[in-house]
Amino acid sequence: MPIIDVQMVFNAVTYSSIVALAATGLTTTFLTTKVPNFAQGSFMMVGAYTAIYVALKWGWSPYAALPLSALLGAAVGLAVYFLVIYPLRRRGANIMALMVATLAVSIVFIGVMNIVADVFESAGVRSRDIGLSFLDYRERIGPLIVRGVYMVTPIFAAAIVFALFLLLNYTKIGIAFRATVENPELARVMGVNVDMVMALSWALSGMLGAVSGTFLPIFLRIAHPNIGDDMLPTIFAASVVGGLQSIYGGFIGGYIVGLAETIVTRLLGEVVQGALVYRYVVSMAIFVAVLVFAPRGVIGLIKEGGRRA
Repeated sequence: MPIIDVQMVFNAVTYSSIVALAATGLTTTFLTTKVPNFAQGSFMMVGAYTAIYVALKWGWSPYAALPLSALLGAAVGLAVYFLVIYPLRRRGANIMALMVATLAVSIVFIGVMNIVADVFESAGVRSRDIGLSFLDYRERIGPLIVRGVYMVTPIFAAAIVFALFLLLNYTKIGIAFRATVENPELARVMGVNVDMVMALSWALSGMLGAVSGTFLPIFLRIAHPNIGDDMLPTIFAASVVGGLQSIYGGFIGGYIVGLAETIVTRLLGEVVQGALVYRYVVSMAIFVAVLVFAPRGVIGLIKEGGRRA
């Protein structure tokens, strides 16, 4: 049996698409507020449990949860900004304090999501160590199992990035966003509502995180209240690898890190039993290598190459 087969490619691309969406959200908030957002995994948990509730309580397709997840994720992102980030920024908090604040938010969310899981359980909705893959469309074609999530996730990710491209390049909001990223003080002088742009970036980050989280219980066999935080090392690695200077960096980094994790873990699995536990080692190794040899990430390398040319 080949080490790399078609089934593995489907899994790798799907997983990478989930990582890319979440990492794009992380990069979005970093661009505007310069805060490494440890709450990004919390946004993913919102999406994951929205899908679980919609599918198991209402009996709908888990994909039907995507619009609701997007709205809830955006609302949670706004709440984190206005209740935590904005007040601290007004008081002159530095980046380290803001980063620690997002870490605190993440810890609080773990507790909240465990409470939500208990509430769901009391309502008759199994919500611990549960996946939704059994509800997904699947078709066996010879030795290959084709699932709906293999098709929906990459297409959805590509559509969102294209929508972001249109938003940033052809709307007034996009112009205000780019001005805020480039020089927030100058943008404020020019009449841009910088605080509102930052709030919108957190809403967008929450939306992207929740949407990516919606696919997690569909793709994985097991989901739990900590699943979003379990993804944080991979998400941070993807953002750094792609480059934190561009909103598209997280998307590119997501595919690089996601594919590398999947393929290297599979290769290790051929020689080491239980090699799945080394998945985060792969992403962290890439993370460190990029910080040492290419701290501006892939986007930075592309820009530098363009200038030299």
